[in-house]
Amino acid sequence: LPTPYLLFYAFVAVIGSITGIVAAAKIALLTSTFLFTFGATFLCEATGRHPRLGLIAPLALFGVSLGWGFASFLFAMPLMLFVFAFNERVLADPSRRNLVLLALFILLTYLGHAMIFAVTMIIVAIRSIRRPKPLAIASLPTIIVALRILIRTLTTPWREEGAAAPKETK
Repeated sequence: LPTPYLLFYAFVAVIGSITGIVAAAKIALLTSTFLFTFGATFLCEATGRHPRLGLIAPLALFGVSLGWGFASFLFAMPLMLFVFAFNERVLADPSRRNLVLLALFILLTYLGHAMIFAVTMIIVAIRSIRRPKPLAIASLPTIIVALRILIRTLTTPWREEGAAAPKETK
């Protein structure tokens, strides 16, 4: 089942099967850099700012998260910018295309990192308080995926890998 944090590791696994894991992790961070630029540029356009402001967005990579090696966090951060941008587009023009792209980026943010997803959804919900219906519609795919994970987690007790299943008592 797809869970938060899956996106970075799936990306690295796919690229790593071709290049090796270390090179794949570097490619993932490079991809994150490009996504930061495009996400910030797109957000600037959606909010009426000059798109060139997006060129300074990759500087956000060079912080404590990079120093500690929180690669999945850094990989998900640009997706947050796309969610913000598409939310602005949906608020201005709730077309089917904008709703589908907002839904896609909400789902990708969920799969990218749980904390990024939580912060993103809080901010987007506050921003959409006057018109919550488009956000609710765009959030449905993510809610369905998350409910599947929650139900599976609640019905299948977690146990340590390699540990024997507990004996049933009468």
